[in-house]
Amino acid sequence: MLLWTLLTLAAGVAATRVHPGHRRDKCLDVVGTSEASEVHISMLVTFNDCADTSTQKWEVWRGTTFIRLSGTEWCVDVGTHRRGPTPGWNPSNGEGAKLYPCGQIIREAGKTFEFRRNKFSVREKALGDFCLDLRDGNLGPDNRLQMWQCFKHNPNQVFSIS
Repeated sequence: MLLWTLLTLAAGVAATRVHPGHRRDKCLDVVGTSEASEVHISMLVTFNDCADTSTQKWEVWRGTTFIRLSGTEWCVDVGTHRRGPTPGWNPSNGEGAKLYPCGQIIREAGKTFEFRRNKFSVREKALGDFCLDLRDGNLGPDNRLQMWQCFKHNPNQVFSIS
């Protein structure tokens, strides 16, 4: 039911830009291409100078959300996905954010975020909350996004959308 609701809502969400903090000159972007049609599995996401490219347009809304590359099947994904006898999602500090097919949301955690108070967070029952995090606060070219344990006043974990 949650998947149906999210996919239905996503169909009507306008493309937005995701910014680190209130820096409107930097936008969430895909590493290695400027065309959404060239995106493939496990490409990393980062912040680059804002430009009029399809890889900087995302579908996001407050509350429970995907961070989906607009008009595509690709969502920001975090954590390591375990296979085998104890499958599941294993978040850890420093795990890079990457793109993964949105359709696997039911089977794997790590693609559904809570976007509240300008933070994108994921709850893991045993380990607590993990947030999208700008590694070392570095806004240099191609510095990738990562997961990190959430901290209340960490400026590297604050984002805005426009």
